[in-house]
Amino acid sequence: LTASVSEAAAPGQPGKEISKSSARALDIPPGATQVMDITLPVPNAKLWAPDYPFLYQAKFTTAGDSATIRFGMRSFYFEPSTKLAVLNGQPRYLLGTNIAFHRFVEDQE
Repeated sequence: LTASVSEAAAPGQPGKEISKSSARALDIPPGATQVMDITLPVPNAKLWAPDYPFLYQAKFTTAGDSATIRFGMRSFYFEPSTKLAVLNGQPRYLLGTNIAFHRFVEDQE
């Protein structure tokens, strides 16, 4: 198994490779599953945010198959003391409402 992480680029274009690793060969019978852990460091990761939607691409290749997935690096949680959403260490004010206006229009009462 070979695994790599690169910067996501335009479709059909290669991105800059960030990290690469390989694992020992395994003989897995048809229909069986095998779990493997591979660590690919991403030093100085560029964090994803709505105003900076930076993506990475992970590619996994075996002798008979390959898979590619796009992903972003970020930290997101709700701060209990302020009740604010925090994205990449910065408070984010969520916009929107929880009132469904069309329900008032449909309700005769």
